Amino acid sequence: MNSDDWSVIGTVHSSKIKKRVLELLSSNPKTPIMLKSLTKYHISHISRALFELKELGLILCKNPNSRKGKFYDITEKGILILNKINDLNSIEK
Repeated sequence: MNSDDWSVIGTVHSSKIKKRVLELLSSNPKTPIMLKSLTKYHISHISRALFELKELGLILCKNPNSRKGKFYDITEKGILILNKINDLNSIEK
């Protein structure tokens, strides 16, 4: 892991919503509305988390040209970051 990865880990680890969105996307792609239903967070918070996770390269949009019903999925980098965060959390317990 390099310092950029640790910066990303810190960003995600410090945000409950970003971490939860990554966890939910790790099982299969989901739309923002599906994520809203699963988390009970407001859609604006989901949208912001998706935007920021996408900017970090942790998720991608499977159908970016669609106006509605966009599906988001976790990337390999996202899986690695999520696994590292989970490893750190298991050490804390």
